[in-house]
Amino acid sequence: MSLSPVNLFSRDDWPALISFFKPRIIALDAFWADAQYTFEALK
Repeated sequence: MSLSPVNLFSRDDWPALISFFKPRIIALDAFWADAQYTFEALK
């Protein structure tokens, strides 16, 4: 999935950017909460 055309520096585009990134960041956080110990064990 992609989001274009948007400009990070344009405040008018911020709502679209937030809507795009928010569920992905939440999913990444949930993944990391489960997987961090596995990655630490690989050190």
